[in-house]
Amino acid sequence: MEPSKRNELTDTLCAEVAQKLEALEKTLTAQGIVSNGKPDTSQGNPLTMEQHTLLAKRVWWEKAYQGLADARAAIAEAEEYEHQRSVYTFRVPLPPSTSTVTAVKPFSWMRRLVIWARSR
Repeated sequence: MEPSKRNELTDTLCAEVAQKLEALEKTLTAQGIVSNGKPDTSQGNPLTMEQHTLLAKRVWWEKAYQGLADARAAIAEAEEYEHQRSVYTFRVPLPPSTSTVTAVKPFSWMRRLVIWARSR
């Protein structure tokens, strides 16, 4: 998958999760369950089952958002590694009877060894 497509997908998912979290926060605040983003227990009233469920949903969506952020960071690291690896990789032509092999610049001795072994 193209990097731009991966970024687009993660951006779309992050936006959707952010919308869900925003809607939950509004609901929790309107019901007086949360204040300043934290559960408000100052009233002393026990929470209903529905209110507990809303708080649990918020935790789940926060975990989803964090997971997407972690996935985005991991993908960026992997793409950077692939980019760095491709900078140091080039194609080595071999005798006509064989195909080509990928060799890494710092290991020029390895390239010569592969060519020697294939010519035998």
